[in-house]
Amino acid sequence: MSRISKYLSIILIFLLVIFASGCVNTQNNSTGNNTNQSPSTNNSSFTPNVIVTVAYQGSWNGTISDNTGNRTVQGTSSNNYNLGPNPGTVSVTFRKTDNSTLPLRVQIFQGNKVIESQSTNESFGTVSISHIF
Repeated sequence: MSRISKYLSIILIFLLVIFASGCVNTQNNSTGNNTNQSPSTNNSSFTPNVIVTVAYQGSWNGTISDNTGNRTVQGTSSNNYNLGPNPGTVSVTFRKTDNSTLPLRVQIFQGNKVIESQSTNESFGTVSISHIF
């Protein structure tokens, strides 16, 4: 092998090492503050969002309280409210605004896991649940 071929081989190996070192996964950092990871990432710092769901075929209104304050909501069918990954203390109260005996179900989820759940079949029934995250 000629001297030029040896130098080119060494340079090529050097470039391959530099390229390979640049392909290292840099998503995990020592502080654990990376928020751009997908839910399927197996990382202990990932916290799934908290979702409040209300399911009812009639009309309802309610109040949702978390670390951002209180909000009043109303509707005539099922709905979901995303509170983010760290909402603090969550308190919800929903009430039927009609005399139907169909079930009104309220649930608090974290990711796909049901954290709290309650329902009522009473006319003008009320459901209240809370949880500290």
